[in-house]
Amino acid sequence: MGDSGTGKSHLLIALGTEAAMDGYRVKHALATKLVVVAGSSG
Repeated sequence: MGDSGTGKSHLLIALGTEAAMDGYRVKHALATKLVVVAGSSG
């Protein structure tokens, strides 16, 4: 996905913030939590 420290999380948080300010519903979660939730749903 990219090297550590290149600003991936910072960029996604900024995009999420802008989307929320435009009226979209936004949710932030760590990838590890999403994997656990996806694994428990099936």
